Formats: sequence, structure tokens, C-alpha cells
Amino acid sequence: MRPHYLLPLVVALLSGWAGAAEPLRLDQAMARALDASPALRAQQLELQRQEAEREIAAAQRLPRVDLAAQAFHAANPTLVAPIRRAGSFPPLDRDVAAVELALTLPLVTGGRLDAAEALAGHGRDAAAAGLRVAEQDLLLEVAATYAKALQLRDMRAVAHARIAALQAEQLQRQRRFDEGRAARLDLMRLQTQLSQAQHDLLVVEQGERDARALLAALLASTDPLPPLAPLPAELMSTPSRQRDADPAGLGGAETEADAVDRAVDHALAQRPELRRAQARVQAADAQRRIAESALAPQLSLVAQASASTGGDLHGYADGRVGVQLAIPIFDGSIRRQRASQAALERDRQSLAAEDLRHRLAAEVRQAHGALRESHARLAVAAQGEREAEEALRIESARLDAGEGTVGDLLAADAALWAARVARLQAGYDGVVARARTLRAAGELDAQDFAPPVRAEALADHAPAGAAVSAGAPVSAPAPTGLPATTRDRSS
Repeated sequence: MRPHYLLPLVVALLSGWAGAAEPLRLDQAMARALDASPALRAQQLELQRQEAEREIAAAQRLPRVDLAAQAFHAANPTLVAPIRRAGSFPPLDRDVAAVELALTLPLVTGGRLDAAEALAGHGRDAAAAGLRVAEQDLLLEVAATYAKALQLRDMRAVAHARIAALQAEQLQRQRRFDEGRAARLDLMRLQTQLSQAQHDLLVVEQGERDARALLAALLASTDPLPPLAPLPAELMSTPSRQRDADPAGLGGAETEADAVDRAVDHALAQRPELRRAQARVQAADAQRRIAESALAPQLSLVAQASASTGGDLHGYADGRVGVQLAIPIFDGSIRRQRASQAALERDRQSLAAEDLRHRLAAEVRQAHGALRESHARLAVAAQGEREAEEALRIESARLDAGEGTVGDLLAADAALWAARVARLQAGYDGVVARARTLRAAGELDAQDFAPPVRAEALADHAPAGAAVSAGAPVSAPAPTGLPATTRDRSS
């Protein structure tokens, strides 16, 4: 059988690698998602609404001035103006018009105005933290979807190479069968394996289409996506133990346990979910103070100026100024119950924030553990792939020597396919695990996945189909399928 080492490259070219569109990098996809997401725009509008609420709360301290006017025709004569002095009765008329200017300035509110301003400020903080949460979640989803699309693209290239190798083997076995040197059962087994490989390819292609469709939706794009650029080699390799223990780049030489503990503390100080929960606790406390202020006396400065006239158009002016005091006495305990409700809501929010703190700490620890596990799994998967390649080579040589069977060869081929799928899965899972670790720290950013200039320069000169080891990038799939021997088996 002849080698098919160039087939993955041919498939990549046919699928658009050589197209006019510039490949889309992961960091570019993340930046586009942040710019185009309707959900983020909705969060930004909510933030603007909360900022307007702060201005409203601050404006409640200012005097309130209202202008009112009325004109009416009465069935019976009515007073045109109030009694102005003793012994002088104001005129009566059926047609009356009046204009009134009223001013109200709160003097004593029981702390309601201070609490209202605090409530608006905490609402704005919660909205800002919510926007940050939405950004982090979106970046993580884009990273995971992008990695899945790349993984399936590489699996598609591997599946094409596998199918081509099986088809070549089938042709050789058919020639041997025609010559009477092979059994029909061998052909049937090859056909079954080929059908399974073709089905695997269909599954992979559909998965890739679904991943690209989801990525386009995350980017709010209705146009077809350009080809996806490979991930930087630094992201696709197994890092050193120090970087494994400190994936967030916090620095310091310490044990893995100490590094994770420090990462937990760092994450709890950075996570926008916790800042949002704390803002909600403070907002609930401000609501409690507003409710309690309703139990306190309210004192306001009031002033009024008015002018009225009857049908003779003779004007009468009036004015007054004073203070207004309101003292709650009895309302069936409505105000007191509302204050109790507000206190209970503050306690509920406080407990929710404490629970969130524990869950976020566990999330950080799980993310670091998953990152270390993904690195170890990548090394194991790469070793398994090398062993599967060697096993397939041995079975091919045994079959050439007449010592093996087609069944053994096909079993080795299936094992190699599974090993390469596992290696690709482990490689891209490591990228997603790193993104989740940064997300757990509340520091996920598109620039974390931008390729260094030196990496791009090396990629321009990297040979296609380069071998992959435990410490090498896995974005370029190695060819798979039945290996060719030094001679044609039909000879």
C-alpha cells in the first residue's frame, strides 16, 4: 500500500485553507463576540439605566417646583380668590382661571435620601459586575466552541486519510481475491471497517458544521465564517510543572497546594459574580434603611405663589411659605412589616453571597485540577498514539509475512483511530481547561489567546504533518490509516 501522508494537507486546502479569506484567530473571534453580542449590548443598556438612576436619586435632594393652571365655568358663582383680609369678601364669578407655582424642599427624611443614593450606587455596581460576568461567560463559550471546531476539523482530515488508506487496502485485497490468494471474509471485514470509517467521517463533519454555526451565532454573524486559524503552539503544548501549578501567571515559587490557595484568594478578590453579590447585599441594606425611614417623621419646606382672575380679567395674587411635618401614627403595621421584609431580604442576600463565595472557591480549585489533569491526559494520549502507530506497523508487517490476519490489522487501525481522536480531544481540552482557569479567576481576556509574533513566524515555515509529541502542538493532525510497506502486498 502506498503512503497517504499528503492527504490531510490536500483536504485542508480543499476545505478553504488556501482561500482568499484571512483565517480567523481565536483572539479575533473573542474580540468580535464582545463587540457584536446583543446580550452584552442589553447589559450595557442596563448599566446606563442604573447610572441614570443614580442621577435621579441625587436630584431628590433638590427643591421640587411644579406649575399648575386651571380654567373652568361653574354652575353657581364661586370665589375668584381666597379671602385676603378681614371684612373684605372676595369677588364671585362663574368663570374662573388660576395659575399656581408650588415649591417643596425635603428637610428631614429619616435617612431616606441617603439610602436612596446608596441604593442607586449599589445598583450601578451590580450592573457593572453583571456586564463583566456576561463578558467572561461569552469569552469562555467562544473559546470552547472555537476549540471544538478546530478539533473536529483535524479529526475530519484524519478521517479522510484513514478512509483513503482503507480504500487502498480494499483494492489490494480485491486483487488478491481475484487471484485466489485472499478470502471473501477479508473483503467483508474491510468493507465493514470502511463503512464505519465513512460513518465516523459523517459524524465528524456534522459536528464541525454545528460547531461553526454556534461560533457564528456567538459572533452575531450571518455571513459564513472564514477558515479558523490554528491555535498558538504555546496553548497546545504540555507546560512545565511550574506553569501547571500557576496557570494564571501569578508568579512565585511555591508548592502546587500553596499556588492553588493563593489563586483562590486572588479569584475571590477578582470575580465579578462575587462583586455583584456584595453589591446586592448593600443594595438590600439600603432598601431596609428606606423602609425604616418611613417610620420616622418627615419635614419639608413648602412655598406657594398663585394668581387668579374672574370673567372681568382682574387679577388677584396670593402666596404662602412654611414647613410641613408628617408623623406616622398608625397604618396597621404596614410600614413596620415592610421594614422587617427589607431586613429579611438583606439577610437572604448576605447568605447567598456567602454561599457563592464557597462555590467560587471550589470552582477555582476544580479548574486548576482539571487543567493539570488535561496536561497529564495529553501526555498519556500522545504516548498511546505512538504505541498504536507502532502496533499498526507491526500488524502490517506480520500480514506481509503471512503471520497475521486482516482482522488483526483492522483492529490495530481502529485502535489508532481511537488513539488519535483521544490525542486531539486531550489537546483541545487543555486549551478549554486553561480558558476555564482564567474564567475561574475572573481574568479571561482575548489577549490571553493572541499568538506571539515569533510563533506566527515559525508557523509560516513549519512543515505540514509534523510529528506530535507530548510537549508539541497538536493542532496539525498526523496522517492515519493503514501504513504502507516496502513492497506491494499484491506482488
